Amino acid sequence: MTDVLLVESPVKNPMRDRYPWSSPPLILAYTASVLRKNGYEVSAIDLNVGGLNLKRVRNIIEKENPSIVQISTGTEQYLNALQISEAIKKVDPTTKTVLSGSHPTSRPKEVAKESSVDFVIIGEGEYAMLDLTNSILSKKTDFSEVRDLAYREGDEVIMTESSSPLSNVDLPTPARDLFSLEFYEYPGIIRAAWGGCPNNCKFCTVPVYRGNEYRAREPKKIVDEVLEVLKFLPPSTPNVIKFMDDTFSSNKEETLKLSKLFQELDLPIQWEWTFTTRVDVVDEEILREAYRGECSTILVGAESGSQRVLDSLDKDITVNRIREVVDMATDIGLRVNVTFMFPLPEDDRESIRETVGFMKELKGMGANLIMSFTTPYPGTFLYENADDIGINILGSSWDEFDAKHLLIDTKYLSEKELKEIHEDIVEEVGFINQLEV
Repeated sequence: MTDVLLVESPVKNPMRDRYPWSSPPLILAYTASVLRKNGYEVSAIDLNVGGLNLKRVRNIIEKENPSIVQISTGTEQYLNALQISEAIKKVDPTTKTVLSGSHPTSRPKEVAKESSVDFVIIGEGEYAMLDLTNSILSKKTDFSEVRDLAYREGDEVIMTESSSPLSNVDLPTPARDLFSLEFYEYPGIIRAAWGGCPNNCKFCTVPVYRGNEYRAREPKKIVDEVLEVLKFLPPSTPNVIKFMDDTFSSNKEETLKLSKLFQELDLPIQWEWTFTTRVDVVDEEILREAYRGECSTILVGAESGSQRVLDSLDKDITVNRIREVVDMATDIGLRVNVTFMFPLPEDDRESIRETVGFMKELKGMGANLIMSFTTPYPGTFLYENADDIGINILGSSWDEFDAKHLLIDTKYLSEKELKEIHEDIVEEVGFINQLEV
């Protein structure tokens, strides 16, 4: 019998969308390590590998008979998560179901009202899950002291107190052994920090889900984890370490320490690493030291080539700074991925022309361009203030919130116009809508 089964809910079409299963679900792996450290029997399944198969889910529940199932889900995956929780309850109504992830965090009361959901964890919640597991398995019926939780009592949804940020940012090493790493394109994914991003861009879910504080891990412990991961990466996968942090270089001192430690490594294999950051928290020194330490690729968010549009998003960066960072990085020898979003709420034909020109300029400098459709995820400023800023959300179902098709129009451009403009951009710029590592 398993104490806790951890499930990653799949996107709508995982076989056509390689990104969700390019790397294992690290948040669940950390949750598993915390539970294991406290003596619990844990198993896990990532349904992005293979897709949603409710018969398979039912068979797993019957075989492992878990007391608790935690299902991690974003917005696109949420309807699948509900199907999974409903399937679990049909097999065994006494199994406790827990939903976690960015979507339940942004809509805890709504999710907690679902009949097949017993609890909602708000935020990443490794220790909330531990406290909840302690309470459930010790047969407690009062969950009010478990922080970061939403649950039903009769017709009322109870929201417990929020916890303070973790003071110990070095949790146990994530339980990667629970996932079949050979099925992932880039299984070597690692965190360099806890928390999220200190900024509040109007389109971003990171502050909603992970908060604003960035708490860097100790560089020596990161290096130790990198060495451990490189030892057991499947031979069929590249020796690439991907840092999942949204603003990797926010702490310059710690970033430089880490890069210098990487430079001192003498490994018998070729390896490389990649990171994501903002152009206002990276400079030439950081880029050069990272490159010397085997960094191959960085990703930065531009989103638009119009300064007016960037300012309307509270992005707090300039077009010129994006240009400078791309120029520095490519000159040093790094590959550079630059993300753009289409359309943004304040986009009109003039701003889109500016963006297209900027995209072509960056591509000419050697950058790889990634363009996704703007998606107003719940909890973000765009979603909560859609009427005020003049956008219409075109989707009618949560599984349409996938950043892969047009989901909004704007006060300046209709859905029909935007579709035509998007086709013109693809033809003119010829961007590659995928990450290169």
